[in-house]
Amino acid sequence: MPDQKKTRSVSGKPREFRRKTRYSGRGKQVWIYLGKFLRMLIYQNDWKVFPISALIAGLLAYVIRTDFMRTMEGTLKGAFAITCVALWNGCFNSIQVICRERDIVKREHRAGMHITSYVIAHMIYEGLLCLGQTALTLYVFNAVGIDFGSKGIMTRSLWLDLAITIFLITFAADMLALLISSIVRTTTSAMTVMPFVLIFQLVFSGGIFSLPAWTRPLTNITLSNPGLTCICAQSNYNSLPMASAWNALRGMRDTEIGGTFRLEDVLKYADEENAQNSELIRELRDVDLSKILQGDRVDMETAGTEAAGVEASGVEAAGVETAGTEAVGVEAAGNEAAGNEAAGIETAGTEAVGVEAAGNEAAGIEAAGVEASGVAAAGVDAGNAPEGRIKSAEEENLPQDGTNHEIPQITVGQVLDALAQDPTLEELRSREFTGSVTIGEIIDVFGEKEVKKSVAERSSQAGKNGEYESTRENVLGCWMTLIFYALMYAVLAIVSLEFVDKDKR
Repeated sequence: MPDQKKTRSVSGKPREFRRKTRYSGRGKQVWIYLGKFLRMLIYQNDWKVFPISALIAGLLAYVIRTDFMRTMEGTLKGAFAITCVALWNGCFNSIQVICRERDIVKREHRAGMHITSYVIAHMIYEGLLCLGQTALTLYVFNAVGIDFGSKGIMTRSLWLDLAITIFLITFAADMLALLISSIVRTTTSAMTVMPFVLIFQLVFSGGIFSLPAWTRPLTNITLSNPGLTCICAQSNYNSLPMASAWNALRGMRDTEIGGTFRLEDVLKYADEENAQNSELIRELRDVDLSKILQGDRVDMETAGTEAAGVEASGVEAAGVETAGTEAVGVEAAGNEAAGNEAAGIETAGTEAVGVEAAGNEAAGIEAAGVEASGVAAAGVDAGNAPEGRIKSAEEENLPQDGTNHEIPQITVGQVLDALAQDPTLEELRSREFTGSVTIGEIIDVFGEKEVKKSVAERSSQAGKNGEYESTRENVLGCWMTLIFYALMYAVLAIVSLEFVDKDKR
């Protein structure tokens, strides 16, 4: 109670007057109001913001966990969703805290309360709420399966980098809602204004929605833009692959592409100059046709290879059938009438040699044809039959090991260049062709794995955004922007409450 002093009036009667009440200083008032807000957290159920934040974080993590920090699209959508959650948490922390006790603030301000102390106490209290919500959000993300194992840009942990970013977004949104709560006079008005503020923040974030150039100034005054930019930069957005182009291409496998074209246009598209700019064309030109043409063929072809120098043990495998060997030794030049009696041919001097049908058994030739143990043909004596050959491999210009001749190395690029430069093919190059092919067939020609890799790399290069560069300067700039907005909204809230006494009611 303030000190009282008794004096006497003119009439001599004692009278009392009260000295001016002496309130605590600004610093002490901060702690007084902070204690009041903490009691309200417990006894007025303000603690419910924490389980609500955890529930929202769980739903969000379940949606973004598959693609976040794995593809460009998944990272951008995940960063946008995280920014939305942070804005939601911050705004609904403080949208009603001042307007619901505006009459109390007005009365205490008239009695000596400092508005700065009151707002600073709110800043500390709301900061603690935002810190708890950020910790809960990241804990739920980690529990659901989102990996934050990589190294951060500003700190040694990406988890800590994202924690700072989410906290700053939430706190800045909290201060924005505090400003709105200090301006409006009823909780109904506050809840009516809040959806419009959130929609403005999300639409003009500059990440998801394509906006005209004139909206850029509006994007620069939002909290969502620096928040989204910072999360994308920390998630290494520009170095991630883009999956949407490949998914769209794979979905069109059965789509036919047809029309009229000239061979000259095709050859020009696949020339060496274009190959320097296209990995697919370069790989196609480097295909070695000799490896394709070089097949594993049979050592001796069936037609006309009966006498190609095959050993007696390999005759059957080379396709020399018994029926095909009857002529061997009958038509051979210099054959001394071996088996000529069966053909009805009489030769001068055969009596001296004394070759009869019975003598053919010694030569290893049976009546049905050639046995595997000895072929006596082309003047080979019966005694030399084991070393005999139907025909020498050298005479056929074939390697003795039975392998095929190697085909000279030639690539698809050399063939295409020859077709493009040969003057005799001018008419063929200018001829028009009509045809169609499916996208799936084109993918199969180049290989699905290679096409997917090339499409992902090309689309990733096209999707790079300079605002999302993973640099310390970029991240620090976003953090400073969010801090600036948070402090600016707090100062504006103080200015607004300084006129609370002028309320008409």
